Amino acid sequence: MFGSTAALPQGQFDHSLFKEPGRWHMITFGPSFGLALDVDGNVYLWGQHTDSKEYVAPFIACKVDDVVDCKCSRDSIYFLTSKGKVHVIENVNELLRNPFKCIVSKLEQLPECANIWWYKIIKMSVGDSHAAFVTNDGSLFCRGDNSFGQCGLRPSKVTTLATFYTLEEADANSKLDNVALNQIKFKDPNVKIINVTCGGRHTICVDDKNNIYAFGDDAAVQLFLGDTRGMSLLDANPYKRLGRKFVNHVKSEITYTTKERHLQFNPIKANDYAKVRDIQGILDNSDVHLAAGDDFTIIALNPKSKESLRQAQTTIFSSGGNKYGQCGTMDPRMFKAQAVKLPNNFGISQSIKCGHSHCMTLLQSHKLFGWGNNSSKQLISTSLFPVI
Repeated sequence: MFGSTAALPQGQFDHSLFKEPGRWHMITFGPSFGLALDVDGNVYLWGQHTDSKEYVAPFIACKVDDVVDCKCSRDSIYFLTSKGKVHVIENVNELLRNPFKCIVSKLEQLPECANIWWYKIIKMSVGDSHAAFVTNDGSLFCRGDNSFGQCGLRPSKVTTLATFYTLEEADANSKLDNVALNQIKFKDPNVKIINVTCGGRHTICVDDKNNIYAFGDDAAVQLFLGDTRGMSLLDANPYKRLGRKFVNHVKSEITYTTKERHLQFNPIKANDYAKVRDIQGILDNSDVHLAAGDDFTIIALNPKSKESLRQAQTTIFSSGGNKYGQCGTMDPRMFKAQAVKLPNNFGISQSIKCGHSHCMTLLQSHKLFGWGNNSSKQLISTSLFPVI
């Protein structure tokens, strides 16, 4: 284990709890806590109090059987079982204070579906304060914070009184914008979603025809809809030779007024805009993998043809905030979508995931690549695996 010590068991990288091989089923982390499931379904929880900063040693919080996936938000834990049921532990920080008061609740009941007799959740993704779920009939549901429209409903605050909008702590915790399980409505009722990824305040999903849909916060251009913020001084490259027009700026077809917040609460088909439209030919012949961090999004494309896999490699596109290089470039500005320059021997990515401001991908060659913020050593050391 490596990364922020707040999420490691008692701040240790090699805790004695994990010395026994074959005992553990899965492990996952929140911002200041972590948990592990053993093969018997016992849930071990540990963390650091957000107020006192004291470490809580690993303890058995509860037992959940048949778990196939487990993910954490800022203060909640979601368990997906093999039967398509989701169990939730809310208020983890309070549980760390009172280890014997663990309450495991069931996710809100899904609406009845007449098209399929066995209606269940098959995939889920969890963001900073919202979660998304894909069912076996291709429906998409979201719950949690909707202050940026990331759950597919109109947020209470769409416009601002001033021409500048500052994200306040109250915005991320607004009870007014917390929504129960909500089914996402698409313009085309025949859309069948096969995968979803939650960023910090936005949601990205892909259907069975490789169409990518995005909604939520777009203040950092993370929805792949093009630059909606207008041209900056840096975009105009004023150091170019006088007398020659040079503009390195592609304006989005989606526009906002000076007082509108840069967000989308209705799913927007990204294939119709900007970079995703330009790479439609690659999309049609690829398997799409999505990943997202706090304010950025990654699209990874693997060739569908098995014959081309021998010589081809994964193509990665990124869009959004890039303060720590999490979009795969040294330019610290938020920028429009572009391809990430990868090493020639990169190969095919089996899995790609993003944290708050960093990314990691596991290759078929069993190499692990990482890029982005390494302030908490979440990318560990280059002596253990390549870091780009």
